[in-house]
Amino acid sequence: METPIYKALTNILSKDASRFHMPGHKGRDYCGLFGGVMQYDITEIQGADSLYEAGEAILRCEEWLADYYGAKRSLISCQGSTLCIQTMLSLVRHRGSRLVIGRNAHVAASNAMALLDFEPVWVYPVTDSITGVTGAVTPEQVEVALRSQADVAAVYITSPSYYGVFSDIAAIAAVCSRYNVPLLVDNAHGAHLKAAGYPHPIAQGAAMCCDSAHKTLPVITGGAYLHIAQDEYVEPAKEAMAVFGSTSPSYLIMLSLDTCLSYLQDSAEKDFHALRSKIAVLEQLALQKGFTPIPNQGDHTRMLLCAYHLGYSGEQLAAHLRAFKVEPEYVGENTVVLLPSPLNTEQDFERLTNAINGIEPRDNIPALVPPPIKASVGCHPREAFMARKKIIPVRNSLGRIVAANKSSCPPGVPVVYCGELITEEAVRLLTAYGYETVTVIDNK
Repeated sequence: METPIYKALTNILSKDASRFHMPGHKGRDYCGLFGGVMQYDITEIQGADSLYEAGEAILRCEEWLADYYGAKRSLISCQGSTLCIQTMLSLVRHRGSRLVIGRNAHVAASNAMALLDFEPVWVYPVTDSITGVTGAVTPEQVEVALRSQADVAAVYITSPSYYGVFSDIAAIAAVCSRYNVPLLVDNAHGAHLKAAGYPHPIAQGAAMCCDSAHKTLPVITGGAYLHIAQDEYVEPAKEAMAVFGSTSPSYLIMLSLDTCLSYLQDSAEKDFHALRSKIAVLEQLALQKGFTPIPNQGDHTRMLLCAYHLGYSGEQLAAHLRAFKVEPEYVGENTVVLLPSPLNTEQDFERLTNAINGIEPRDNIPALVPPPIKASVGCHPREAFMARKKIIPVRNSLGRIVAANKSSCPPGVPVVYCGELITEEAVRLLTAYGYETVTVIDNK
């Protein structure tokens, strides 16, 4: 498959023009670390197209991207799914002031909600107390929320979740259709789904979704896609994205997204099929060694390891893995998340196999994972977001109003949100997760 952005950049390089334009490195590897890649890092000069006014190479890449994913329009993001989330929410803001949203949503969504003056209508998936894995948002929960609330702009679902849990997007889309409300899907961890043999949210009825290509595909960090399935959002999407996006988008990121699309068309399906087979063998080995079964996991291109019943907390299990030169993506209270890809080597999988085989039971009972708290509203999120702020010790925060979403990334899901009242339960949960301070509204 043709790679239009790569073709445009190589055409520019072939002219060997003196670079009296940005960036300042002039395409030279000034420090000896970047090899030949710096020459492709250019700006919006003649022949390079322009991301937010795309009409040439970038537009062709986006058109082929839409064709691959089955969208009416697909847009490139050089600022991850965060930019796509901001764009999606801004595109539906005129429809209403409330957003039905799963409590497992990423902090990028809650920040955008506060910025755009949305009021969240929370839907609470169930969290498993041993593994800490949060389950799916159900169609029934969404229907209850839509039936009980007016002025809803959209429904916002994270699927797959950070733990690889799928919500039933097709069924939720059907509920949204009955209420004439668009469904937005944070598919940040699912850019690979089509290649891996799973249904993509656009094919299941989502109005829009974001894919963080860099998370699971061979793309430079920050590369993502915004997919649009409904006509009313196609035309204004670029301008909406430009409001939040940098006027200096990275051509290296765009180039990596361009070449990745060629990979998706050519060999990704075969590669991800082989990856799933390798992971299936490792998952079975883990169960045979006494690892704790993972509930609700749907995406088996990622691995979740929990050794709770072998006496290991998440940190203890991570230390064991590191002893075998395996570095995990995320370490939870009792569960470790691993993100394999087709580009992991046989040596990588051999090390992981040895680590699983090398586990020995411990005389230890790890603590259970505390459940998420229910929201206790103190004020509107935007009011708190824009208020004068103060950072105080968690131990002194009872009764104060949160002024900044409190989360660590990964997984990026806040413990408490802007505008929420800090209750005794919130203090306990923040303390349990190791937070010492919290940002609150300054009452002075």
